[in-house]
Amino acid sequence: MAERPVRPQSSPECMSKFQQLIDFFTLAIDRGDYQLGDKLPSLRSVCQTHQVSMTTAKKAFYELERLAYVEAEPRAAFRVIVAGQGKKVDALAAGEFDPLCLLENVALPWGSPFINAELLDTRALNRELMRAMASYPEALNHQPMLGLDQLRRQIARMYHSEGVHLHWENLIVTCGGMEALSLAIQAVVQGISKPCLAVVTPAFPGVLSLIRQLGISVVEVASEPYLDLPALGALLQEQAITALLVMPNFQHPSGRCMPEADKQALLDLAYQHQLAIIEDDTYRALHFADKAPLPLKAYDRLGLVLHCCSFSKTIAPGYRVGWIEPGRWSDRIRALKFCSSLSSPLPSQLALAALLAGDLHTRSIAKLRAELQKRTDSMRTDILACFPAGTQVEIPVGGYLLWITLPQAIDLSALLKKALAKGIHFAPGWLCYPQGGPMCKQIRLNASFYLGQREELGWLGEGVLIA
Repeated sequence: MAERPVRPQSSPECMSKFQQLIDFFTLAIDRGDYQLGDKLPSLRSVCQTHQVSMTTAKKAFYELERLAYVEAEPRAAFRVIVAGQGKKVDALAAGEFDPLCLLENVALPWGSPFINAELLDTRALNRELMRAMASYPEALNHQPMLGLDQLRRQIARMYHSEGVHLHWENLIVTCGGMEALSLAIQAVVQGISKPCLAVVTPAFPGVLSLIRQLGISVVEVASEPYLDLPALGALLQEQAITALLVMPNFQHPSGRCMPEADKQALLDLAYQHQLAIIEDDTYRALHFADKAPLPLKAYDRLGLVLHCCSFSKTIAPGYRVGWIEPGRWSDRIRALKFCSSLSSPLPSQLALAALLAGDLHTRSIAKLRAELQKRTDSMRTDILACFPAGTQVEIPVGGYLLWITLPQAIDLSALLKKALAKGIHFAPGWLCYPQGGPMCKQIRLNASFYLGQREELGWLGEGVLIA
């Protein structure tokens, strides 16, 4: 393709409708709103939307063609012929120290917090979804805000099969795990003038961003190698802590699992201080051992644990179905759910309820666990071989994330920009802390996408060495 002609810049004050129209569509194409091969709106609709004449619209579109943005097709249609750059590079350059901005830009294989959906066998669930859609009109007449009774019962039975008693009527179905966490946080801080959450770090960047957006102050509680219970006890003596946010099983991003004795000790401490505990149990089903660890909720006798989980990491990516067992905050959670999303997607609930009634999902999750363990072991071995001497990699006992500690702190934002230019993706470790900066010695990698790409790991290891 010939080099695109240079488009002259005009100031907004002197811009004609013709020029405004050109700028409108070039900006949309450059940003990726219209992608390669997409058709632009019809000339007639452009005239109506932008209040221009047909002559002006045609003139502007022919100018877009001259600038090599589009090409004309039969019947006065115009199709985009250039791939827009989107916002990845610009956003990173403009906000390289903004954790939310970086989180958006590393949501690519190795930097992504999400499981590789190709590893999840969704065929059975998709079949159930098709059956659910057949009964959808009838089901629309009954959309319980708390979730479908049959799904809540099936979720409760999942816990019963592990020896954990959760009553189905206490469960509230949510729009994914993030809504469950959001509802839990809002419920515990409601009515408190200056709430403060204690967060076990390193932590999931998404929930740190959520807390930040809600304007809630955060105190870090270390987890080296597990939650420091004496330090937490001292903290509770020194200041008013509204709640503790913790991921006891296969913590994001380290993959650590709190010993069962520590879970009981944590609940004893919570009883002593009447401390609310928000439990993120997202990864518990992805255990590498023969048996899953118990959730904190299994030890809760007084309703202090708000237990949050979802299906997104195991059987239903993209279905946006999670749940919460809210303990003593049930009334608040119900009211907040009503104001937040009213109810969760009905077809997804119908499909999941039907799937959970059988046993296909248990076999597919067992295969998933085995594959994740194989990939995390392989990637960890290759990291240690490709990265500088002194690099440490946590040995996860579940999940699919690898938490890497480098020999020394480096400017990971600068390294990330170089890596993205080469198509290599990672998450800087400082994303996992409330107060992060570019100088850091931790990296998070997603092993669910690893297919033995030692060359890319080698480049990243070399980048760490010379940074």
